[in-house]
Amino acid sequence: MAKLKILFFHFDLKGGGAEKVLVNLVNNLDQEKYDITVQTVFGVGPHVANLKPHINYKYIFKRQFRGFSKIQKLFSPRFLHKLFIREKYDVEIAYLETCPTRIISGCPHKETKKMAWIHITLERFGWFRNMRELEKCYRSFDKVVSVSSEVQNTFIQNTGLKNLPYCVQRNVIEADVIQKKGEEKIDIVLAKDKVNLCYVGRLIPSKDPLRLLESLLDLKCKDITNWHLYILGIGELEGKIKEFIKSNKIEQYVTMLGYQQNPYKFVSKMDLYVCSSHAEGYSTSTTEAILLHTPVFTTDCGGMKEILDYGKYGYIVEDNDKDFIEGLERIITNNDLLQYYYEKAVERSSFFKTSVIVKENEDLIDNL
Repeated sequence: MAKLKILFFHFDLKGGGAEKVLVNLVNNLDQEKYDITVQTVFGVGPHVANLKPHINYKYIFKRQFRGFSKIQKLFSPRFLHKLFIREKYDVEIAYLETCPTRIISGCPHKETKKMAWIHITLERFGWFRNMRELEKCYRSFDKVVSVSSEVQNTFIQNTGLKNLPYCVQRNVIEADVIQKKGEEKIDIVLAKDKVNLCYVGRLIPSKDPLRLLESLLDLKCKDITNWHLYILGIGELEGKIKEFIKSNKIEQYVTMLGYQQNPYKFVSKMDLYVCSSHAEGYSTSTTEAILLHTPVFTTDCGGMKEILDYGKYGYIVEDNDKDFIEGLERIITNNDLLQYYYEKAVERSSFFKTSVIVKENEDLIDNL
C-alpha cells in the first residue's frame, strides 16, 4: 500500500512553540504510513536541525526579509500555491494561521485534502487582503484545527465563521525526551533558601515578561525577597528587560539565561514556572513544566484551563496586573501551596503521553 503523501507548510522553524510542536508531530508520525514533507517560507531556525532524517525538508527563501506579509497579498492564493508548492500531495496542512493558510487555500487539486491549524487566539488577520478573502480561504479547507477550545471560540467570535469543519486537537509533546533532558545537570547554583522561578519563552509583548518583573519588584518593595527569577528566552524586549533590571537594581534577583537548546534541565530544577502571557494557544512551555513536575502559576490565557483542568493542576489567575501580583505573592510566600501544586503537576504529567496524542493526530489525518 502506497504511503500517504503529506505536506506540512509553515512560516519558519525558529524557536517558538508552534515550530516545536510541528517538529514533535512530524517526527512521531508513523513513517511506514506517511511520506512527510515540511516546507517553510524561510529556511531559518534552530528546529530545522531537530527534524528526523526521514522528513523531507525544503524552503522557499534561504534568508528572512522584511515585507513578505505585504508582498504576498499582491498575489492570489492560487498563484502563490502554483509558484511555491511544486509537488502534488494527498494532504496539505497549513500549520500556521498566517501566510501558510492563505497559500495552502489556493491548492488547485480537488482530490487533495486540506487542513488549517490555528495556534493562537486571533484578533487581527493582517495576512489576508480583507475578511471576505479570509472567509473564502478558510471555507476551502476540509478541517480547521484549533489547539484549544478557547482558540477555536475566539476565532469564531472574531470572524463570525460558525459553520466550518472545526475540531480541537492537542499538541504533540515528546514527553520521554523532555523528561530525560530534564535530568541533565545545570551549571548554575540555585539558592536553597529562595523560591526559584523561571520564565520560558520569547521576550515579546504578548507574553509580557515585563509584567512579571514589575510584579516581583512590587513584592520586593514589600520586603518579600525570598525569590530568584531565571529568564530563558530571547526576543524584542530583551533590551528593555535588561534596562529594567539595571535601573531598579535587582541584578542579584534576576538571571537571564538567553536561548537554551535544553531548557528542560533548568525548568526541572525550579520551584515554580510562571507564565505572564496575555495570549497563548496551547502553551507548550506550560505543558513541558507539568511533564517536568514543576508547579505552574499562570494567567488565564489560551489553553490553560484545558492544560490545567480549570486550575485543578496549576494556579490560574485572571489576566490583569492586580490578580497577577496577588496570586504571585500568595504562592511565593506559601510553601504548602507550592508543595500542593508540585504534587498536582506529578499527577497531571501522565495526561500528556506522546503515543496517545500522536494517535489522535493520525486518526485526524486518516479520517479526512
